[in-house]
Amino acid sequence: MGFSLRRSRRGYVRKEKALIALKVGRDGAIKVCIEAKINTPEYRAAQRVSKAVDDLADALTGYPEFFWIRLARSVELPTRDGQTARNTPEAKP
Repeated sequence: MGFSLRRSRRGYVRKEKALIALKVGRDGAIKVCIEAKINTPEYRAAQRVSKAVDDLADALTGYPEFFWIRLARSVELPTRDGQTARNTPEAKP
């Protein structure tokens, strides 16, 4: 699928699995933002989660907007390590 393993001090980061899990968490945070009243503690916490996921997506792929792209077809984006990553990680090539 174009994802590579990224070396960390503890081992290897499996980008594909991480991005799939992050998408689920980000989708949940967005849902809370939609349903919660603006400026409540729940709303602000969900915004922080969404921002943290975007920051981690940036670290993994080089694109903080990795989960923002909503196209009919998935898009392959180059990552910092020269590999490619899909904006819809659950889609198979």
